[in-house]
Amino acid sequence: MNYLIEDYNSDHLIKVNNDDENFNMENYSMWIFDGKEYTPSLKLKIKKTLPKGIYKIDYEEGKYFIGQIKNNTDEIYKLSNKIVNTILTEIDDFWNKKDLYEKHHILHKRGLLLEGPAGNSKTSTINLIIENILNNDGLIFIVRSLREFNLLCDFLPIFRQIEPNRNVITIIEDIDQLIDMGGGFDINILDFLDGKNSINHHLVIMTSNNTTRLSEALLRPSRIDVRFILELPDKQTRYEYLEKKGINKDKLNEYAEKTNGMTFAQLKELFISTEILNKDIDTAINKIMHPLETKDYLSNNLKVNKIGI
Repeated sequence: MNYLIEDYNSDHLIKVNNDDENFNMENYSMWIFDGKEYTPSLKLKIKKTLPKGIYKIDYEEGKYFIGQIKNNTDEIYKLSNKIVNTILTEIDDFWNKKDLYEKHHILHKRGLLLEGPAGNSKTSTINLIIENILNNDGLIFIVRSLREFNLLCDFLPIFRQIEPNRNVITIIEDIDQLIDMGGGFDINILDFLDGKNSINHHLVIMTSNNTTRLSEALLRPSRIDVRFILELPDKQTRYEYLEKKGINKDKLNEYAEKTNGMTFAQLKELFISTEILNKDIDTAINKIMHPLETKDYLSNNLKVNKIGI
């Protein structure tokens, strides 16, 4: 596999293979920048470090491409949610103990698992984590498929040679679904977390809606070090969330009281239904909590015009 990108019309670039006896990764200290994509470079002085951001890896015709992507979300709210604040504190503590890891000759890495039902703040918690590391000049790699995971496994050792001390977070979404896809993922993820593909100054955050699919080998310490169960938001958290979304203060107590048992995704839909689509709160809650009944109602009352020949 080639580590260096060709076809940039520069005499400074050469092609180097894994089996090249003159191969020396220490020379790879900079990045070529082209549009929104970056590639490893030998001498071409375009970017000495990758700008802080969220990245996705691609590989085509012997070339790596590191593309920067946007975090398109409106859900970056820091609420008085005890478990979320515990997660943020755990992560801050990890980054702040870099010197102690080095002192004790321990690889500075950590694996966290966020588990719980869909729509229950795993994504919004990750958005807070992303915001925090971006404020500290860090990098985030997103994994949503087997191909992206395999590319990242190949690429991170190369990246670490270019930028040995940069704080990196890898986010693996719905890890239970990736394991179900097979393709050797369940074995390769162990090496990624605690084996030949693990790297220094690296935090891996995994999410799962169903941890019964995860093996004991994956769930043990040094692979997944801490598990956090994200439960349904309590009344105070619901109040704060709906306040952030823009519910009028005179309605907040009623909304927080009537939304017991709702996920954050359902709370967001409630805001859209009542404040944008002008539905009353009880009708909106009923449709959100009982979607199948709503679907049956629509099916039974929908007028279908049939056109004959």
